[in-house]
Amino acid sequence: YPRLNSISVVPAGLTKYRKKLFKLIPYDRESSAQVIQQVELLQGNNVNKYGSRIVFLADEFYIMSQKDIPKYEEYEEFPQIENGVGLLASLGYEIDVALKTIKTKLNSCQNLQREVSIATGVSAYSFVKTQAEKIMEKQSSLRIHVYPIKNTFFGENITVTGLLTGKDILEQLTGKKLGENLLLCSSMFKAGEEIMLDDITIKEIESVLSIDIIKVENIGEDFVNKILGI
Repeated sequence: YPRLNSISVVPAGLTKYRKKLFKLIPYDRESSAQVIQQVELLQGNNVNKYGSRIVFLADEFYIMSQKDIPKYEEYEEFPQIENGVGLLASLGYEIDVALKTIKTKLNSCQNLQREVSIATGVSAYSFVKTQAEKIMEKQSSLRIHVYPIKNTFFGENITVTGLLTGKDILEQLTGKKLGENLLLCSSMFKAGEEIMLDDITIKEIESVLSIDIIKVENIGEDFVNKILGI
């Protein structure tokens, strides 16, 4: 430091395709808590010595350990957000800001009956559900269904939203109550395209589920606006 600006600590993604490979044990609640304790001690030392935490933990560790996500300020300038480090803290903060600044938009939608659904990875499910409930509290005419999608394509140890596939979404949402729009995070798709990791397209999902899909960026304002349809 400062030549090395930041480090992210991220759990290895263990797929089901590991035959004849060295055995690796997935993190659980206890081992994740141990990693958090270890890194928080290192962060404290770094703040005292350098004025920066330098090392940041992936959101997955907090989810697996069932510990609270650190506060927004603790991620400093979010140098590792593209690696899933601080993404939930950033998104939660931005959603709160958006809800405080869209009173006029909400008033114009008070009589608008709207029902939408969100498909998300297992690890982010509780967070997304909490955010959806926040928005519904502000807008009584709105109904949001949040569905956790298990990753059978790569294996159920893979729980992040960005590695979901069209096949799993189709199999697990067929017959579910979806409303007028299905919201999918843009991280599920190949960059700049409307194709998922298993080459299933948005149009194919729309055709099978008979619903219009809306891609959502990992930005709080975009999340709120697209849920409200504004």
